[in-house]
Amino acid sequence: MIHDKQECIGNITWTVSGKVKSIARYTGFSRNGFYPSDLEFNYDAMGNRISKTEMTRNQSTGALNSSDLWNSTFYLRDAKGTIMSIYLLSITGLTASIAQKERDIYGSKLIGIDNTPRELIGVSKTVIGVANANAVDENSVTPIAYTATVSRVMKVSMYAASTSRTKWS
Repeated sequence: MIHDKQECIGNITWTVSGKVKSIARYTGFSRNGFYPSDLEFNYDAMGNRISKTEMTRNQSTGALNSSDLWNSTFYLRDAKGTIMSIYLLSITGLTASIAQKERDIYGSKLIGIDNTPRELIGVSKTVIGVANANAVDENSVTPIAYTATVSRVMKVSMYAASTSRTKWS
């Protein structure tokens, strides 16, 4: 399937391994006055989803928002590929927020899911710009550099427990 007229999906892109890479809606489609987001997915070498990007739309016009307003979900997995935690990266204006959205609790099997939201890091665009060695100042960060920089902040928060001691230079 490459499109779905009933759901107003204009294009579905697939990976070579048969996973959905992206979902693009028809321009101007709304459901009960709400413009649904386009989606993009990334997978690891084993075919496990590692991220989902929600390309949000302007709710007045239906046009895609700039990448500064998109939301990303990251899936942290163990060596077997089991989801251990889910993180949400939200960018609104000049503020980026990384929060743990879900934490799976295991014994010998899944015992439960803790959905208590935990804010891990909240940074301004200025801090993100400083973290990016290619940026001249916080206002010169392009969407591509901005995305790469936010990914770096995400990796720091997920893999280095002492992010408060990390110094950006």
